[in-house]
Amino acid sequence: MWSRKSAMLGSLAVAMYLLGLTLRNSQLVTIAVVIFVFLTWAALIRWSR
Repeated sequence: MWSRKSAMLGSLAVAMYLLGLTLRNSQLVTIAVVIFVFLTWAALIRWSR
């Protein structure tokens, strides 16, 4: 189950990724990918316990 914080970070990452693609801003896309990796890593660590 996702917490509110991770759901908010996930939706922020999606919004930043789409905005970065629309504006052709690689910095926004990079930050969004970093947030995705953080959420994936945190979910994998939590799942492995």
